[in-house]
Amino acid sequence: MLTRIDFECFKCFDLLKLQLCSLNLLTGTNASGKSTVLQALLLLSQSMRENPWSKKLALNGNLVQQGTVSDVVDSADGRNSFAITLRDDSVASIQWEFKGEREAMSMDIERIYIKHRDGMVFNDSQPFSSTPSFRLLPDIEFESHHFNTFMRTLQRHLSKLTYLTAERLGLHDTYRYKDILSDYFVVGPNGENTASILHANQNKPVEAKLVKDDAPSSSLLAQVKAHMNRFITDFDFTNEPISHTNMLNMNIRTSKTLNLHRPVHAGLGVTKLLPIVVGALSAEKGDIFIVENPETHLHPAGQAMMGEFLTEVASAGVQVFVKTHSDHVLNGVRKAIIKQILSPGEVELYFFRQRGSDDRLPQVQSIVMDKYGNLDAWPKDFFDQYEKDLIYIAGWS
Repeated sequence: MLTRIDFECFKCFDLLKLQLCSLNLLTGTNASGKSTVLQALLLLSQSMRENPWSKKLALNGNLVQQGTVSDVVDSADGRNSFAITLRDDSVASIQWEFKGEREAMSMDIERIYIKHRDGMVFNDSQPFSSTPSFRLLPDIEFESHHFNTFMRTLQRHLSKLTYLTAERLGLHDTYRYKDILSDYFVVGPNGENTASILHANQNKPVEAKLVKDDAPSSSLLAQVKAHMNRFITDFDFTNEPISHTNMLNMNIRTSKTLNLHRPVHAGLGVTKLLPIVVGALSAEKGDIFIVENPETHLHPAGQAMMGEFLTEVASAGVQVFVKTHSDHVLNGVRKAIIKQILSPGEVELYFFRQRGSDDRLPQVQSIVMDKYGNLDAWPKDFFDQYEKDLIYIAGWS
C-alpha cells in the first residue's frame, strides 16, 4: 500500500507531501489541487499501461489528457521538470524526475531514485535512456527478493488502477462487448467497460469482506445486485449477449411492481452508481481504486451510504481515493468509523485551499478523525455552507 506521495513543481504545488492510507478523502474548494493528486497517479498508470517499454511519461492517454509540459509544471517555481515520489514505508520509496521541452506532449525520465528501507539504493543520475526500463522502472533484477517483489507489485497495482471520473457514461440499451485480454482491463474512466466486466467476470468471487450474506453467492454478479439493493430497493438487471453481435443488452428493474425495462428509464442515479459498484467489487486486495464525486445524482441518503460502502471497500484491502464535495459522503465515512469498519488511523482526510488564498494557512490541511467520528478541525469553507445559509435565512447574519 502507498503510504505517502510527494510532488515537486507539479502543477499548482511547488512542494507537497501527503500521507496516505487505506481510505483517502480529498475535499476542498474548486480549483485547489484535489485532482492534481489523482492526476499524478493517473499519469504513472497510463504510461505503464499504454506504453510499458517506453522511457517517457505520457501526458495524454486514455486516463488523463494533460496537454504539454508547460501545463503540468508549476508555473510559479518550475521550469521544464517535476518530480513524483511514491512511498511504501514497509518496503521502499521511488522518486521519478521527469523533464521535457515546454511544448512537448511527453516527458523523459531524467532520473530515478529507489531506496529500500534496509538501506539498499538504486540511483540512476545519468539520463534514464541508458537503463533498460519496463513500466517506468528499471528492468533489472536486484539481489533482494523483497525489493524485486515490491517493484513488480507496484507496477501491477499502478497498471491495474481503476479510475472513475465524475462524467460517468449514461446507461444505454446496448453496450459493445470487449474481450478481456489482460489483467489490466477495468471498468474504464467513464464506466464504458462496466457491462463487459459484469458479463465476463460474473462468476468471479469478490473479496471476502465485501460479500453480503443475503446474496445467493459470492460471485461478482450476485454481489453487484446485492450491493445495488442497498442504494435502490428491489434493484435487479439482466446483462445478456445479443446473438451474432459483439454487443450486450442490459435491462433494469428498480421495483418489484415493475417489469425489466430499458436503462434509460432507470434514472441518472443508477447511471452514475453502477460503474462504481462494479469497479469497486472487481478490485482485488492491494489494488488502487479512485473515484471522483461518487455523490453525483444520488439522494443524500444514497450519498451517505456511498461513504460507508467505500469505507467497506477500503477495509477489504483496496486502497481507495475519493474526491468529493459531499458532506453526506463524509458523514457516511464517519458512521462507518463508529461501526469500526475501519479504524481512524486508516483514514486520511484532507481539505484543499486555492493557492495563495490565505498565506497564513497551509494549502492542504490534514483533518484527523477519532473513533467516534469527531473531527479535530472544521476550517472555513469545509462543508459549512448549510450552516451559513441557515444563519442568513434566520436573519442572524
